[in-house]
Amino acid sequence: MIKQLAYEDEFRSYLIIVLGNGRNAHDCISVCRNVESKEDSLYEHYNRDRGKSLMERLSHVPTQANLIIWEDMQESTQAVLHYFEYLSQLQE
Repeated sequence: MIKQLAYEDEFRSYLIIVLGNGRNAHDCISVCRNVESKEDSLYEHYNRDRGKSLMERLSHVPTQANLIIWEDMQESTQAVLHYFEYLSQLQE
């Protein structure tokens, strides 16, 4: 069974508005789940330091050897940013 993100259904609704369609929302959630499976709960990262330490790890400058991994991380960074933006709106 796939573990859902905290507030995943609400986040999906938010993404459909922000990104304009359900397919992009689905892709973004999939990327967030993938990051969460490697980095622990995104919700906990957000609550710890607003996700700053995780975003720093996801945004490091690539070397030629890890360029493909870095490109995947850029997609991850954007998806996680959407999630953190959503969580910040919940706390307003």
